[in-house]
Amino acid sequence: MGKSYGEIAAESRSQHKSQGFGSAATRGDSYEYFKTTGGDAPKNDLFDGVNISWNRVGKNGQAIEKMIAAIESKFDITAPEKSVTQLVALYKLLGQSGTHYWIEKRKQKCNS
Repeated sequence: MGKSYGEIAAESRSQHKSQGFGSAATRGDSYEYFKTTGGDAPKNDLFDGVNISWNRVGKNGQAIEKMIAAIESKFDITAPEKSVTQLVALYKLLGQSGTHYWIEKRKQKCNS
């Protein structure tokens, strides 16, 4: 179509005329700027110093992380049913791991 995602989005938003909603289309790069408001400033990545591993959930975190990595590494997009047994085992492990926001999110993902 020769249009950027931003231009297409601006056209879409401009169709909401009854709500007075719209925006001008822009071309080119768009930059976001972040300011550290607490803790150490990141050096290479915004998540520097942030624990994003499954170890942060406590009980069984390391086992969950290893199991997810194994499932992802063996996933076959042409035969997703091959992952069902491992996903069921992961779901059971999540059920034994207590309640934590990320455990609940992963359980929902297993169900979908």
